[in-house]
Amino acid sequence: MVDEDRATRVRRVMAELAPRGKTTRIPAAVRSEIVRYASARRAAGVSWRAIATAIAVSKESIRRWTVAIRRARRPTRVLPDALMVRVPPRSAPAPRFSRNRTVASP
Repeated sequence: MVDEDRATRVRRVMAELAPRGKTTRIPAAVRSEIVRYASARRAAGVSWRAIATAIAVSKESIRRWTVAIRRARRPTRVLPDALMVRVPPRSAPAPRFSRNRTVASP
């Protein structure tokens, strides 16, 4: 099965890494391979725990990496200029607004 081959490849790459502690980062190339594998398995309905067990990486790390990639790919909404608001620095006085008119900030 393709997913099992990919899991084996990821486990092999993880085993080839130097011994690492909890705070040692996994290289970006390995992380991206883990994210691709995890995304495919999640699409197939597999749990985070099963994915983590298959490749010997913590389930929370895999979940965070996968969610971060999804967020980065999310399109950004751009507001029209009329809706943009300039926020003055904290030292400047706040602009005053009334119901009938808007006063631009300095």
